[in-house]
Amino acid sequence: MKQHQINLITPRMLERTRAGRRTRRVVAICATLVGAMLLTATHARLEVEQAKTRHESTTIRADRALNLERSLTNIDERMQDVHSFMEEYREVAIPLDATRLIATLTRSLPPSITLVELELNYDDGTGSRRHVEGAARGPRRMVGEIAGIASSDGDIATLVQLIGSRDPFAEVNLDYSRSRSVRDRPARDFRLSFVVDMDHAFEVNVVSVDAVAAGESNP
Repeated sequence: MKQHQINLITPRMLERTRAGRRTRRVVAICATLVGAMLLTATHARLEVEQAKTRHESTTIRADRALNLERSLTNIDERMQDVHSFMEEYREVAIPLDATRLIATLTRSLPPSITLVELELNYDDGTGSRRHVEGAARGPRRMVGEIAGIASSDGDIATLVQLIGSRDPFAEVNLDYSRSRSVRDRPARDFRLSFVVDMDHAFEVNVVSVDAVAAGESNP
């Protein structure tokens, strides 16, 4: 007895099956593409966000750098102003305590000498008739004069020697000494001058001496 296979699947059904398979493949491919596109879009969005964050961070750092540069520029300008001020101050400042200087002079007087006049004048050469406008100043000096009455020339000589032996006094000279009478007693009028170099700083020690103890000092 012969057996015959009977195919119940019609060509139309086969075509429909093949079409279904193709459709499923297309759907799978589309789903894969959509997934890839979503991943790409998500990744791109993350990259954009990170780039934006980096840009903001870079902008902040740039602003800070600019602010710091401006601050440093302002500091440099202020430092230059301070240096200029200090230079100008050094040009005009007295590098010693004038009060202690005067105290040293007055306390250096022997008991037999009466101070009549004390004069201190600043001199840098700019007030001289020979000074040329715009020329550099000369050495800064304080020119002082003392006038008084002494009982003898010996006391005057002691005063000249005492002042001349102490810093910052220099060029101590007796300008004149002449006779006079004070309350019917013989005395000596005198005037002496000295110079103080003001281009160098000094620590002036206030001295307290008389004609006998001429070497003691009290800082």
